[in-house]
Amino acid sequence: VGIRIELRSSKGGCGFRDLRWLCNQAFINGCVLALPRLCTRRIWNHADGRYVTKMGCCPPLHGLLDHRKIAPDKGAFSTSRDGKVIPHRFYQFVSETSQNRSKISNAFYAAIRDVQRQAVVWDDNAMDNNAAAPSTGILSTPAESFGADDHNQPWHKIQKEITRQLEEGKIIQANMLADNMNRAHPQREAWKTFHSQRITGVSTAVSVATSSPESPIGNADLATFTQLKLGLPLTILEPHQLKLIPSTRGTARRIGKHGTALASAPLTNNINTDRHDTILHGPLQAMLSFTKIQYKIEDKDSFAEYNTTRQNPREYCRPDITLKGYKGNTITYADLKIMAPGTKMFTTNTIEGTTLAARQRLVDADYKRKVAKADEILGNNHMSQQLDQAGRVLGIVIDCRGNISDDLADLIKVCADSAAEKHWERMGMRCKNHAKSTFQRLFTSMIGLTTARASDTWYHRSLDWALTYRKDRQSSTSSAALRRTRERLRRQRQAYNDAFFFGRRIRSGPHRAR
Repeated sequence: VGIRIELRSSKGGCGFRDLRWLCNQAFINGCVLALPRLCTRRIWNHADGRYVTKMGCCPPLHGLLDHRKIAPDKGAFSTSRDGKVIPHRFYQFVSETSQNRSKISNAFYAAIRDVQRQAVVWDDNAMDNNAAAPSTGILSTPAESFGADDHNQPWHKIQKEITRQLEEGKIIQANMLADNMNRAHPQREAWKTFHSQRITGVSTAVSVATSSPESPIGNADLATFTQLKLGLPLTILEPHQLKLIPSTRGTARRIGKHGTALASAPLTNNINTDRHDTILHGPLQAMLSFTKIQYKIEDKDSFAEYNTTRQNPREYCRPDITLKGYKGNTITYADLKIMAPGTKMFTTNTIEGTTLAARQRLVDADYKRKVAKADEILGNNHMSQQLDQAGRVLGIVIDCRGNISDDLADLIKVCADSAAEKHWERMGMRCKNHAKSTFQRLFTSMIGLTTARASDTWYHRSLDWALTYRKDRQSSTSSAALRRTRERLRRQRQAYNDAFFFGRRIRSGPHRAR
């Protein structure tokens, strides 16, 4: 968890970095960019076809670095005709004599060696050979030639490259720690699920959107989403831990720290349906409205000719989204599925990290099975033919941590491209590509924030329903006692959240603080 907090949001973290960890990279980057311009140097002028002398602004430093007589085209900071930098250009600057005479020289060398020692721990080749620096990347360059690669070409964005190489080591460390946990462990599940996805923009969008003080998401929603993302115990469940709740898988289960028992609780359909409709009629419908793609939400007319009869008034197939123009002029069906921690697919024989992809494949299989059953009852194969003509049903799968399936990632890209083509001139953008990136960030932010809110609401409502569930009274409106109990739980939860965010620790219940 500590590693994930320091990583960037695009790498599965929260982006909270210690400035002491970033200061070395920033100082090295500043020195590499500034030192060649502080000293007198010879560079090749392509316009005149000859070397010219560029005077530096720090003569004492020039005397320290270039006190020997060096040929004009072999100077410490000169560049050749093909733009290559001279190797070992910092040789005099990082020498023992220079380090004794200059604090900047000493700090520059110490910063390079510090980041190299951090990276060498996770480099297998360097560890096997007892090397002082990693074998690959920008940190494999010795201090006297820092800032140039193996072909003497200058590195660009040095600070970013150093940070990226150090983050790769942290990711290796996080994978090793996760592999030592049980497969069903929430922290391992959260880490493996995030890094298996091709696009994680939704989770990143929530992290970025919640980083400002004027965040459009509430503290309670943000706390629940962050805890789910990192695999931490949920704060909202702390007052109710170890309480028994009914389960659809057999015997009653106890509420744990992570709320996995709620996934198997006999919930009313309204709880799951409200979460589904909040995402479907909210960000997904808004995203499609920006595009040129023709669409229908919860299309009742797709199979209307064969869906119902007088003897069978039930609707056998109603896609969540019907698209025309998504890929060509054909009709494409899509169905939204939402996954919560503790579902069966996270603990079955599915390859770890591919749970969302497996659930995406099941969407098309479920539609074919239902349509085949409907055709068997109706005595024809019209629905199966119509489904075959439309092709594979898209599985729009989202989990409560903000991870999305490949089909939803492709849909976001196609919608962003279509919206950019339609609106880029009216938006005043320079080109279509700028508008496309803007729309892509907008769509992922909308989906991410709505998913975070809907997940927190689902946990609250599921917890209230499971604690007051009775087999003989499944409707909360049928008993005044159940309504009073749920209202009491709601007030306790609100008091508990207020106490938590004001820094008080709760022993048991919202009214006993220590």
